[in-house]
Amino acid sequence: MADQCKHGMNPRFCGICLKATETAPLRPDDLVLTSDGNPALLFKSGSDTGNAPALVLDNAGGHLTTVGLTDVRPLDPTTGFDRPTLLAQFHEVALEKGYLFHPTRALTHREQTEEGPTHCYHCRPYTELSFAKGSLGCKLCNSYVCHRCGHCLSGYTGKNYLGQVFSQPDLLPIPWRERLKYIRVVRFCTDSI
Repeated sequence: MADQCKHGMNPRFCGICLKATETAPLRPDDLVLTSDGNPALLFKSGSDTGNAPALVLDNAGGHLTTVGLTDVRPLDPTTGFDRPTLLAQFHEVALEKGYLFHPTRALTHREQTEEGPTHCYHCRPYTELSFAKGSLGCKLCNSYVCHRCGHCLSGYTGKNYLGQVFSQPDLLPIPWRERLKYIRVVRFCTDSI
């Protein structure tokens, strides 16, 4: 029988633990080399299935895939890879494939008023999003991206804080959970550089 989480379930099937794992920061030892010699960043490296999702850098750029945990080895100085250069490459791939950017100014009027920062419409309790908090932006809708769920305003219709109806017709071409992985990579690379 597998170890149980604090909710009395297998952590792989507990929705609460799974969501927390999906948003947890990556650890320094999650940067590894695959059996092919390609650098990779592992997600959920504590997986008990023997496999883990990973962002792998190869000759074609970078892609999300699943790697066997027995087929990876730690990245150390003898492997010939420069850690800062690798982190910069992962960062660039994550920004491009996740449709993300680092804002250089406030993206909403509201965060500059007494009302304060905007929040994620999808998360409960609401996650505040603002330039001051270091929130990432979406290249598609030019709004903030929630670091907890990966949602932005792409494809969303709703009311703003003034009660005005607005719509962002373009849908995000990647799944939210995939984007969340790219957000984790950006956060890891930004914190590690």
